[in-house]
Amino acid sequence: MRRFLPGFGLISVLLLAGCVPGADGIDGDLNDEWPAMRAAETFVPQAETCHSTVGSTVQSKSYSPVACAQKHFVETLHVGQLTGPIADLAAPPEFSDAAMEPAYAECDKGVNARLGRNWRDYQFDLIMRLPTLVAWQGGARWVRCDVVVPRDLARTDDDDLVEQIAPLRGAALEDVLLGCFDYKSAPGASLTEVGCTKPHNAEYVGSTSMPSGTKYPDADAEWDKLHDKCFALAAAFVGVTESALTTGVSSWVESQDRWNGGDRSIRCYLWLDKKTMSSSAKDSKGQGIPK
Repeated sequence: MRRFLPGFGLISVLLLAGCVPGADGIDGDLNDEWPAMRAAETFVPQAETCHSTVGSTVQSKSYSPVACAQKHFVETLHVGQLTGPIADLAAPPEFSDAAMEPAYAECDKGVNARLGRNWRDYQFDLIMRLPTLVAWQGGARWVRCDVVVPRDLARTDDDDLVEQIAPLRGAALEDVLLGCFDYKSAPGASLTEVGCTKPHNAEYVGSTSMPSGTKYPDADAEWDKLHDKCFALAAAFVGVTESALTTGVSSWVESQDRWNGGDRSIRCYLWLDKKTMSSSAKDSKGQGIPK
């Protein structure tokens, strides 16, 4: 069977012609007549763009950002380039793979820099996207760092997101800072934000993270290590020592897959259980907090 390689015959003829001594008026050196071929361009998504849907993959052929002044659910706050061991992998790692940790770190750093503070201080969920296998094998090593606004932080799924109509800057960003919440643990957990002047039983006090190698918490003793960190944040938030703190805490972590992939962050909430208060506990020195 004969197979035709497009352009191969022409190139062969040209190369052979280059071996023949130049006739009058003909330059035998082909190198100075032909421009160098352009290197293949690798698609890289852009930061500061918005998207109307939450896609599981990012490909050049389906990449269609929308203006952030239009209705959208997703905003790309950072696009970074991966280097080191993760970039040497033959295929993009799974999000639950420990090799994914540099990608989480890149998104943390880039998104926090864009916002000017920890992204976990906002009603955000971070979504990361890597190149497809084909793009990765073609040399792409970017990580796209998106944020979405879940309606309920206890249920961070793609089906219950708050639609946005402006870029996450200025007033739009201030509107999604975490504050006070009505927290219900049963029958299904819910964390509904309310104004701090209304009755509430929980308030966000900050976030922290566990060091690399920390096991995902299953046993009470493992959870206690996380709670200890949240108690420290809650006491500082209220303005008292830990021993003088009269509230409980609620410690929220990401899924086990995400934890295993490198996101060992903890969102910490001051928790009053069945009691409520109608003001912020921040810098209150314990005043107004029900005993």
